Amino acid sequence: MNREPFALDEYYHIYNRGVDKRIVFNNDYDYERLKLLLYVANSDKPIRPAQLMQDGKEFYDLWKTERGKQLVSIGAWCLMPNHFHLLVREISQDGISKFMQKLGTAYTMFFNFTNKRTGALFQGRYKSKHVTEDKYLRYLYSYIHMNPLKLKDSQWKERDMSKKLNEDLVMFLKDFSHSSFPDYLGSKRKEQIILSKDDFPGYFEKVSHVDDIKEWLSYNHNHTG
Repeated sequence: MNREPFALDEYYHIYNRGVDKRIVFNNDYDYERLKLLLYVANSDKPIRPAQLMQDGKEFYDLWKTERGKQLVSIGAWCLMPNHFHLLVREISQDGISKFMQKLGTAYTMFFNFTNKRTGALFQGRYKSKHVTEDKYLRYLYSYIHMNPLKLKDSQWKERDMSKKLNEDLVMFLKDFSHSSFPDYLGSKRKEQIILSKDDFPGYFEKVSHVDDIKEWLSYNHNHTG
């Protein structure tokens, strides 16, 4: 597939899934490695994938790594069992391409080593969509963060959005730790440094309490296919 060149200061939805739709995150151990890579791979400095094999204090010390210059700004992210979504802004020349190459290579090396396998892990090269309208940017913020609802209820979009279902879904999203949604709800956790909120519109900070989350749920329910 021919890909249009990425442009500086433009927004993009980046996503990919496991080859043959296979699971790429088997457990929390795997999720933690990819989340760390969203931080350390976003740098003009090289990374040593062998570092990701570490456990305990040595592993968590990598969150304190001095990264140098970032390649992209990340505004939203979500990891699902067999795929991932990122909403990024290109802030350095070829930043997205360099970041995604580092991210994919390092995680595949880690996953193959720990699972004693070889070969590609993801379904070809990552996919990207250029975000050219503010309405679409708003939609993607909602879409990426609402993705985990499929794990709670695969038919949630088709159901009557009753008050109880809304509350159940909201609580599920608030407790789902493998996305950036908790970071917009004020959670104090290490993953918050993955985001560069100042490089995205102010309404990204809008979601701050249950009523705001329900508004996003309603938007997603009425506008997604």
